[in-house]
Order: sequence, then structure tokens, then C-alpha cells
Amino acid sequence: MPINNSKSYLIIGGDLQTRLEKASEISENSLNANNPDVLILTPEKSIGIEEIRILQRNLSLKPFSSKKKTALITEAQFLTTEAQNALLKTLEEPPGHSLIILTAPDSSWLLPTVVSRCQIISLPTKIPQLNDMETQTFKNLYEKLLSATIPQRFFLLEQEEMIKDRENSEIWLDKMTLIIRQMMVLEKQNPNRTIQTRHLLKTLDLLHSTKSYLKANCNVRLTYEVFLIFLPKID
Repeated sequence: MPINNSKSYLIIGGDLQTRLEKASEISENSLNANNPDVLILTPEKSIGIEEIRILQRNLSLKPFSSKKKTALITEAQFLTTEAQNALLKTLEEPPGHSLIILTAPDSSWLLPTVVSRCQIISLPTKIPQLNDMETQTFKNLYEKLLSATIPQRFFLLEQEEMIKDRENSEIWLDKMTLIIRQMMVLEKQNPNRTIQTRHLLKTLDLLHSTKSYLKANCNVRLTYEVFLIFLPKID
């Protein structure tokens, strides 16, 4: 059951699984794709304005068999800026028979106007810590990877000992994810940027899928080979 009368929630922190568990806990509906009163948006690469329009049309309809209709955006950090702006009015004044739940690693991934229209539910999370030197090292490595050829990328990552160890590989992915998030914030503030948002978003998507493959016990080296091949390239 919802924890108060608020109809728009943003669940942050934890990992994807714990965020989904919390979403299920506060929803009045069973959160599965076969429920006619539930719409779940799960991004492949990004969530655009058309998906938000579908969500809005769905929420405007009366519930089929439940008291409320539920819209769940499982990884709201992949909403485009246009999609977030299109969602604002619905978040602020959702239909009376609806519940909207967004999940994201952290509120900083979303526009402040989106965050301010939601009740925040924070889950405990372990965030990797980087000192200034390590932060700069990761940024330099990422920029080199973007401009390198595929063979050069393999050489650069061969120098990273984490590629031989699954646990250290996952830690490396978490730290690189943190760096990309920081770069996204700085990128919005810098009109002379060289790394565009679309490159950063694609990298975040790749980092997420790479970690998922590692957790599924896929071969570490082969998993990173796929990561390097599909990593975006800039001149």
C-alpha cells in the first residue's frame, strides 16, 4: 500500500532489484506486464517522449480490475530531457485513480523539476568512493577509450588488472559509472563540451549491461570485449 496520499514516488538508492522490491511494496497492484492496470517502462537505451505519451494515455483510462492504475518507470535516469519535461504535469497532478513510481540510482540523474514533484524514498546504498587522483585517472581512461581504435581499447584495458578478476571488475564498473554520472552533470554546465550526452547515456547503458553479464557468471574477458566493441567512439 502507498505510505501516504502522495501519488508520485521516486525511489533512489540501493540497486535495481531492491528498488523494484520497494516499488512492489508501495503499489496496490501486482507489478507484472500481464496486469492490465500496470504499465512498466523499462529502457533499452533511453525513454523518449512517445513512451511518456503512451503512459499518459494509459493513466487517463479507468482501472480495469483494480482500484488504481500504476505506472512504473524502472530506470528513470534514462528518460530524455524532453520526456522528463513532458512528464512534469502528470507527476504534479496525476489522475485520481493512478499511482506513478519512478526508480533511479540517485536523484541527481533527473531534472530538479521532476524530483520536486515526487515523494522521495531513499534506500541504503554503498557508493564507491574515489579520491581526486583516482577520479582524474578514470576520466582520462574513459576519454582515451572513446577516441581509441578497438585494438587500442583492448590494450588500454589489458593494463587494468581488474579485467582478470570478477569481483574487482564489478568494483571497476561501479567506479566508472560514478565517473560517467559526474561527467553528465558537468557536461550540462559546459557549452564547449566534447563528450555529448548521448555518448554518456550509451556508456551508462553498457556499464549496466556489462555488470549484469558478470553477475550472471559470464566470462570476464569476453564480457569486456563486448563492452569495448560497443562503446561509442568520438574523433
